[in-house]
Amino acid sequence: MGGFIMDRILQVLRCPYSGAPLHRADGYLEGGLYRYPVVDGIPWLLAEERLSELDRHFQQQYGEETARKYDAVIRLQSLLIGCWEPAERRRMVDLLSGVQGGRILEIAVGTGANLPWLARLAGPSGEIVAVDLSPAMMRVAQHQAE
Repeated sequence: MGGFIMDRILQVLRCPYSGAPLHRADGYLEGGLYRYPVVDGIPWLLAEERLSELDRHFQQQYGEETARKYDAVIRLQSLLIGCWEPAERRRMVDLLSGVQGGRILEIAVGTGANLPWLARLAGPSGEIVAVDLSPAMMRVAQHQAE
């Protein structure tokens, strides 16, 4: 994540545990009592020691192999239930309004399958901030966003 983009995102990011504003420090983001690594341009805002067992389970469930296959599996499942998943994603995003040039937060971004539709909605001056528990899913989403 480039310096300009990181600076823009830092305006809204907060430490998830203390609520303190975050600032850059030697490849990390710091806020309150915590330091968060920035890996391949992605701020990793989880203190591993504070993850719940359920969150840890989901993190392990959505690893590298699952992240690579996820979109194909979801598309196949959507056909089996009689819909086309990309069209449904576009339809859901079309229901949103008032964000042209604004900021969109997508929680549980997964592989970023909504990002192309959200980018069109936000427009060239808009921003999308996406978060997920799985580093593998975030890497796929980052590639999707490029």
